[in-house]
Amino acid sequence: MVACMGNGLAVIAALGVGCGTSGTGPPPTTTAVTGGVSGTPFAIASAASASDACGDATAHVQRANAQYLDVTVENQTGTTTTAPTSAGDYGVLVFPGASAQVQVTLNDATCTDTLNFQVHAIHGTVTLAAIDTDYYAGLFDITLTTGDHVTGSFVPEPCPALATPTGLTCM
Repeated sequence: MVACMGNGLAVIAALGVGCGTSGTGPPPTTTAVTGGVSGTPFAIASAASASDACGDATAHVQRANAQYLDVTVENQTGTTTTAPTSAGDYGVLVFPGASAQVQVTLNDATCTDTLNFQVHAIHGTVTLAAIDTDYYAGLFDITLTTGDHVTGSFVPEPCPALATPTGLTCM
């Protein structure tokens, strides 16, 4: 994991991330990559500054002062959304079709997103390189609403709890 800095925003991204031309920053002290959920209408790969993000998701816990980068990919046809079944490119905010969304969350001490869900990808591509029953791996090359250009790869461990992150308790 590497922290990319740009416009005063620290972005936690998945393994192997390069910060593009937006700048650099020190890596977070603790990181975990979790995700890769199928059997739901989308697939998620999530990178977090928390040391056991999948354990937290399983216990319905959200960490105070944590940073998250969530990559979601899906196939959309009309009003039907399905999880990806093949490797390939998923364009950011491309509807209908093979679509990707990338969201950045920076929690404060009360687990409130200090970015108000306003920092997300507005341009770019997520490329799925491998798909298995509960596993997605790939690359991303995106531009965020802040203007930051973020590139990287994700090779997450399966974490079915990410499919239903409800009833989270702030700790």
